[in-house]
Amino acid sequence: MPYGQVIVSTTPTQIVTYNPKRTTLIVRNVSGSDCYISDSQQNITSKGFLLSVGEVISFVKKDGDQPEYPLYAQTTTGTADIRWIEQYGEG
Repeated sequence: MPYGQVIVSTTPTQIVTYNPKRTTLIVRNVSGSDCYISDSQQNITSKGFLLSVGEVISFVKKDGDQPEYPLYAQTTTGTADIRWIEQYGEG
């Protein structure tokens, strides 16, 4: 399973790109600041989903989610250490 790390700051940062083969995506805010995530680069901190330090969110295609979409993140202050892992095939 591919995985990665992204340091997110106060400017929109792409966590993962669009991948039509992705069936599951798990994202965790490991440390730093709280951040917001969204499938859009626009208004992330005002319309995105808050992912506090230590929290995990998963997107699973068989549950009706859309893990294949690109995902962006942004903090309001400081930086966040974001880790992700993706799965292909049966989610």
